[in-house]
Amino acid sequence: MFKNYLKITFRNIVKHKGYSLINIVGLALGIASCILILLYVRQELSYDTFHRESERIYRIEVENTRPEGKEIYAPTPSPYAPALKKDYPEIERITRVYFMNRKLVAYEDKTFYEERFIFADPDFFEMFTFPVVKGSQPGLLSNPNSLVLTTSTAKKYFGDEDPVGKIIRLDNKYDFKVTGVVEDVPINSHFHFDFAASFPGLNDDIVGIQLDQWGAYLVYTYALFPSNFDAKFFEGKAKPFIEAHVGKESGTSRRILLQPLSRIHLHSHSDNEIEPGNTVSNLLIVSTIGLFILMIACINFVNLSTTQSYQRSREVGVRKVTGATRFQLAAQFLGESLIFAFIALALSFILVELFLPSFSSLVNKEIKLNLINLKNDVVFFGFLMIFPILVGIVSGAYPALVLSRHKPVCALKQTGDIGEKGRGTGFLRKVLVTSQFTISISLIIGTFIVKDQLHFLTNSDLGFKKEYTLVIPIQDDSIKSRLETVKHELGRNPNVKSVTACYGTPVGNSLYSNVYPNGKDGPGIFGSVFKFIDLDYIKHFGLDIIAGRGYSKKFTSDQLNSFIVNEEMVKKLGYSAPHDAVGRKLPISLNNIEGTIIGVVKNFHTNSLHEPMDPLVLIYWPRLFSEVVVTIHPGDTAGTISSIGKTWSKFSPGYPFQYTFLNEDINRAYHQEQHTLNIIRTFSFLAIFIACLGLYGLSAFTAEQRTREIGIRKVLGSTIPGIIRLLLSESTKWVLMANLLAWPIAYVVMNKWLQGFAYRTDIGLWHFLLSGGIAFFIALGTISFLTLRTAFANPIEALRYE
Repeated sequence: MFKNYLKITFRNIVKHKGYSLINIVGLALGIASCILILLYVRQELSYDTFHRESERIYRIEVENTRPEGKEIYAPTPSPYAPALKKDYPEIERITRVYFMNRKLVAYEDKTFYEERFIFADPDFFEMFTFPVVKGSQPGLLSNPNSLVLTTSTAKKYFGDEDPVGKIIRLDNKYDFKVTGVVEDVPINSHFHFDFAASFPGLNDDIVGIQLDQWGAYLVYTYALFPSNFDAKFFEGKAKPFIEAHVGKESGTSRRILLQPLSRIHLHSHSDNEIEPGNTVSNLLIVSTIGLFILMIACINFVNLSTTQSYQRSREVGVRKVTGATRFQLAAQFLGESLIFAFIALALSFILVELFLPSFSSLVNKEIKLNLINLKNDVVFFGFLMIFPILVGIVSGAYPALVLSRHKPVCALKQTGDIGEKGRGTGFLRKVLVTSQFTISISLIIGTFIVKDQLHFLTNSDLGFKKEYTLVIPIQDDSIKSRLETVKHELGRNPNVKSVTACYGTPVGNSLYSNVYPNGKDGPGIFGSVFKFIDLDYIKHFGLDIIAGRGYSKKFTSDQLNSFIVNEEMVKKLGYSAPHDAVGRKLPISLNNIEGTIIGVVKNFHTNSLHEPMDPLVLIYWPRLFSEVVVTIHPGDTAGTISSIGKTWSKFSPGYPFQYTFLNEDINRAYHQEQHTLNIIRTFSFLAIFIACLGLYGLSAFTAEQRTREIGIRKVLGSTIPGIIRLLLSESTKWVLMANLLAWPIAYVVMNKWLQGFAYRTDIGLWHFLLSGGIAFFIALGTISFLTLRTAFANPIEALRYE
């Protein structure tokens, strides 16, 4: 019997090639899209879970609460780690991690700038699970000059040579001995490194400022706690920790927070995160898109399956006359639907393997599907097996349960429900088509709003000049002693507009430290952003001095002893006007400096537009400068950069010339939004395509069913425009109805998403009108070909089409 059913199924596939192709391809595309998105979501949810003790590892954070609000800092001052370990013996292990900026690394004749160089305490490799390839654990970082490499980095510098025991030089000044090699850091880690040096080997000269300060947030601290540990209880217990070591601060409450390691990527958005994380809302949007596409594909499959079943009503009648039971007929139709569904599932795996590299590029993360190990993932494997069964049962339910119950005479004559041309399921099909386009229109609206928000983020006025600006890292310390000469030589280039130096472009590097508005022991202490700037920094970036003055060579006391602050700082200090703050003393925790405010600049953004404006202190301190910033005239950009590189190399011959564009640095803050936009845009198009496949199939069925009717209408005098209007009106009115349903849904969802930004675009009526219009005309174009062909057909052929 099963063999017979299988033969009939494949005969029907061959007989109705068009319907079968649309049915299988549409469902396969839906399943493949869902698998791709499921792989992405699963990877995002798996961050940091590869560590053996991930459930016991927490990152130490600091929460500052003031009357004006609350701040949470991801980094901590360096002294916190040893003090916490001493005060709270339940901490089994603790480690600090300091992330270096771009540094020059050399081994013999191989020299590269490296971005991922960290310093960590000896407990680092005992706490985190980075499998050791070479070297002995524990003790990889026990010596102050120890250095551990990842496998790819070891290959890069040493090839097949054993790197253990070799010496690597940092910035042409500091030597580190390779003590081990570990596997590359997995993609699903909230931080990455290529080099890990021993924290005891980190000195103030490498950092640039005094490292061992209680008020400078420079390192990231991780602690390993016992099993069945109560984080909330510990936070309460450790509440007096900061006060005990730093002192009581009236008006400000500071306490230790514990952030679970596995929650950092999705749930922690504290100040100064190591790497950009994702958000639960973005993940929900992507997951919903995957679910929507699957729903659209399933609706297509059910619609076309039930539509095709109507055409087989005579077959049902013949089978019942020849003795087929209702159970046999039901089993046949359910079996056919299941076979279709499993063919689509097999095709979807081929599509996933085909498009996986493109999808990885789309989300900017390597996504893998291991079919061999798939059976070990119970949830994923179960979904893939159960899903086609459910789809097959749902789509086969109508022919199995409805057609099989009709009397043979009704089935042969197509009377009753059958004779009504499937009107029993006609309304259901219209509802399902409307649902498809409701989902598709919602996705299009979401695409436009995300695109506009991204455009708003990357093109908003940030309060400073950012166009045609190169940021050149200072790797050679001798540059600092000859800085004025270097700037002068770079400025002689006719294509160079201006040159300055700093530690931190407006949205670049920053230090976070405390400000004591009423003295170190007084009330109102709060955190601030600190940047270290050259005398011409303010003019270079077009910042506006709205009170006081800027830095000047005329005032030798400006270096380190004078501060320029922004409007937000003035507000935090409690002044109603900027000029009221000029002249006041302002103690800060950074190196215990007390400076005088000499000027106030208009607010400009130091963070991405995800975050509100921060209080800011600008300090003239050349010792900390880490980059030279060059703004060039538009035109021969490549030639100008080449000329700048030659000039730079004269002053720093031992260091390769490198640069970035400031605009690129700014746009990196919005990579997650760019990836979200790419996903929504790609899968919105796919959703529309799948929906149109189904609409095309249903339109073809409708046109076929109404062939005789159209022939009679033409014989009785109906015009071709009238027939076209008749055929189009039935389909297009449901698309219009879908607009009315999609608009409020899309508005609520996207408005919620936009609330995650401190600065956001507006949702306009045009988003809805344009999206609805696009969907309408796509649907119109899909069914127009069939409509025109039917309308222009010869009525004689129509009347004798059987």
